[in-house]
Amino acid sequence: MLVSNLIKKYDGTFKALFDPQPDDSLATVGAEITYQLSGVSTQIISLMSFEDTISGLTTTRTVERYYSFSTDNINFSSWTLIGDFSEFVDLDGEMPFYLKLKYKRTGTDTTGLITIQDATFHGEWLIPQSYIIVELNSIDECQKLLNPDTLKVFKLTDFNVYSTGVTATRQLEIRFRFSQNSGRTWSNWELLKMENLSTIKVDPLKFFKIEYSACRRGTDTTGTIKLLDIELTGDFQNVSDNYKKTNRYGIRSCCDPTQLNVGGGFGSLNPDGTLSLNSTPQQSAIPEDLLNALCTGSNFNPYQLGSATELYNYLANGVVKSLGWEATYWKTSTDEKGIDREFHEYQLYNVCGMSNIKVMVPENAFPDNQITFNQFDLSLFEAFEIHITKDEFKKAFGIENRPEKEDFLFLCVTNRMYQVEHAQAYRDFLNSSIYYKVILKKYNNKANVRHLSQDTKNALEVLTNNSSLDALFGESNTAEDKRLDKEQLNPLSFDVARKTINASTVIIRNELVNASLLVSDYQYNLSRVLDTVVAVDYNKADGAVLKSDNRSFLSWFKLNNNEPNKKYVILDNYDSLTQKGYKIWFENDQLSFTFNAVQYDLPTPGISEKIWYVPVISFNQRLNYVEMEIYQRDTQIDVDSGEEIGADLLNSSELLKLWSQVWENVAVDEFSQNDLTMKIYGSDMQLTNIRVFTDVIPKSTYKKVLNQKLVKSSDFLVLADNAEEKIIVTNHS
Repeated sequence: MLVSNLIKKYDGTFKALFDPQPDDSLATVGAEITYQLSGVSTQIISLMSFEDTISGLTTTRTVERYYSFSTDNINFSSWTLIGDFSEFVDLDGEMPFYLKLKYKRTGTDTTGLITIQDATFHGEWLIPQSYIIVELNSIDECQKLLNPDTLKVFKLTDFNVYSTGVTATRQLEIRFRFSQNSGRTWSNWELLKMENLSTIKVDPLKFFKIEYSACRRGTDTTGTIKLLDIELTGDFQNVSDNYKKTNRYGIRSCCDPTQLNVGGGFGSLNPDGTLSLNSTPQQSAIPEDLLNALCTGSNFNPYQLGSATELYNYLANGVVKSLGWEATYWKTSTDEKGIDREFHEYQLYNVCGMSNIKVMVPENAFPDNQITFNQFDLSLFEAFEIHITKDEFKKAFGIENRPEKEDFLFLCVTNRMYQVEHAQAYRDFLNSSIYYKVILKKYNNKANVRHLSQDTKNALEVLTNNSSLDALFGESNTAEDKRLDKEQLNPLSFDVARKTINASTVIIRNELVNASLLVSDYQYNLSRVLDTVVAVDYNKADGAVLKSDNRSFLSWFKLNNNEPNKKYVILDNYDSLTQKGYKIWFENDQLSFTFNAVQYDLPTPGISEKIWYVPVISFNQRLNYVEMEIYQRDTQIDVDSGEEIGADLLNSSELLKLWSQVWENVAVDEFSQNDLTMKIYGSDMQLTNIRVFTDVIPKSTYKKVLNQKLVKSSDFLVLADNAEEKIIVTNHS
């Protein structure tokens, strides 16, 4: 029987769906049914898992599942019992792929029917990838667009997509993922849109690689979609391209060679990189008046040195103009308000000007960044000397200024900021001072230096942005402080989460355990509060959820009496007039979750009274799905009382999943309403361990998170209420 539907997904996985006919049943022991993947599939790499839905199974009426595959549709592998697919030979993605599935009835029960309802293989397929242009010729065809460069990202603010062939019925869907550990692990594939791109958390200290998955969607089967480029904008540096970026502070290349004026007045660069003399210089090498003075027949005066120093000065400025290095110089001046006249010190400085100048480095002896120790601190270099001609400096800042301590500059060739430690007018030729000898040290952004002009401040911030410890570690430090400052560990007299507790709300002190774990000490009994009256009102608010935001919710609840048409509110953060916010409640044997105007219902047939249940709701807008689950402890039920018994004697704290449902491809939505408040209404139930998180709880941590009395990590925590008693006393801090 040839039945199948192969769905290749954007993330490199596929689903092979087998859709049996309604009469596909196994009536006798030993009976078999075989299905085959219709047609030929290519680009298949591996099989990972299998799931199916079968009715009529019991402990004595069972089935065995087998699979077989081929690359030529003639020679199939032997039937292999479906397990973990560890024996499946991975393919190279280039060969054709044919797949068969077989069911065989086993067991001792010869009565009844076993009916196959659906079956699904999950696996991986090889997405074609490109570093240049992506061409998509058929519907649902996907390709990866790879960026070969490695980046350091400080901020992502926008993107541009360059493509051709896109129409209203011929659409292009682009997703992205990134890695910051050389591709060892990747983030989830998310739709490339501003809400997702601008809110991803990127560590600026780690390298950043990004991949795109482009898929063709729509109904038009004609034509070709070409994805030419995806351009990101923001604040980042290209590590692969010598750290090229807009922020120029650090080891990165950001100089424009066309602005260095290498040729200058005496020579220019040939195509082979050699220096040649200009055939027609812009000006004579020697001023005309100096030539006249040298050629006159006046008496020789050995102490008339003006002409010689003028020639030296002219030669020095010419060399700087031709061979000097570009630098941006910030000039500071002392602030009169900061003069200490007792100790003759200047405490405050003002940045009074900024200009581009050229400097000379003696013998081009740039610092080698070798770590050196001195008696005061650990520095990359002890001292660094440059020369600035007086004419160059006066042209930039006026005849009344000179280089001084606390000035600072950015040297383009080394791509670093330096601070003036010492400057002097150096006298070398005929005791004349033609240039300043300036000693530089490592730059430090000091609080006692202020900018008189916003332009000088902005220019400095462009160069030094993301260079301080506060800028690089500030967000991490804030998150760490938040993680360590756990509100749940505050004394009971410091109730940060709850605003008011209704006088009729009963707080029960009872140890709720699961195996060896203490889950809760206290629980709310809401049965004495009317269902229209607020039982608990919270200080905590969740007034805004963006389209790129996720949420997850969990709690422990027990129905005292399960009455029809009665609403048991677990959490309310909703405005019914504007239909904004979210709420969770139980009614008529189903758990309901509403986000804005959309409601999701999870049927819970057979739910019992006096049993503790753990609902978990995952609202994932980044991956466009909603999942609702309900768990229970693996306890025994007392026949007479209906209560759970033996919870403290369990060997494992693993919770049993009773009901679950997933809604895929849900539409993303958002709200922003400042007057929303979280609250719980009265109902005939008990409630504790109410949690709201800003991200989805990973499945691998369910056992830990669902059993936690105190939330260990508060990085994503919005609300945590353990139903503890509120003690009214005077707080002294």
